[in-house]
Amino acid sequence: MNKTVLYILVFIGIVLIIRFTQKFIWRNVKFIFDYPRNAKKQLVVSSKTLIPSKNEGISWSLSFWIYIDNWDYLYLAPKKIISWEENAYIWLSKKSNDLNIQIPIDNRTNSSEKIQFKSVPIQKWIHCCVILENRYVDLWMNGKLYHSKKLSSVPRFDYTKDLYVTPGGNKGGFSGHISRFRYYNIPIKKNLIQYLYRDGPINRNPIPNLIGYFKKLAGSVKFNVKLDVDVGTD
Repeated sequence: MNKTVLYILVFIGIVLIIRFTQKFIWRNVKFIFDYPRNAKKQLVVSSKTLIPSKNEGISWSLSFWIYIDNWDYLYLAPKKIISWEENAYIWLSKKSNDLNIQIPIDNRTNSSEKIQFKSVPIQKWIHCCVILENRYVDLWMNGKLYHSKKLSSVPRFDYTKDLYVTPGGNKGGFSGHISRFRYYNIPIKKNLIQYLYRDGPINRNPIPNLIGYFKKLAGSVKFNVKLDVDVGTD
């Protein structure tokens, strides 16, 4: 057998094992995207791909990195990071460099409750993690718990709603980049949050690059199969 073909078969076997293992380990997570993308361009995540929580009550976690170039873009308008109708809204303030989180709650007035992180640095990668567990909302910034809030009522939640990342078509969001966006259908804990922070905004996993390499390699390989059949007689 040609060595190149053997390498491809071995690699495919390794990838299948990794994918199977990841499917078990990451059964509670949806990887929205894993590389930096232009934060001015909208991305719609279908609700059908967001796995509802299997636990009683309402729980989810959002983890992402943001890099803000400047505050001049959409200066007099809110710079939206997340718009998840009936579930959660995350945005940057109109004129001040503050990050805001709004959670709709289920009460007579259908109001919302808000958390604000002041003085978000610009031209620097920042890791944000928002966790909802029933009536508690936690905001983690750069691997540290910044604020924990108990909502005055049960949060509203609708799993049929799509999740919009940096909404507004091609002229929304903010000036900069957003990276490594993940949705969990569980409230993730401190160890995982700090791992996500240490892992950084850039995916350094070599597997996707190797897959691309072997796809190109496989396209250039010609398979010459020769069968030698020895038919014996009694």
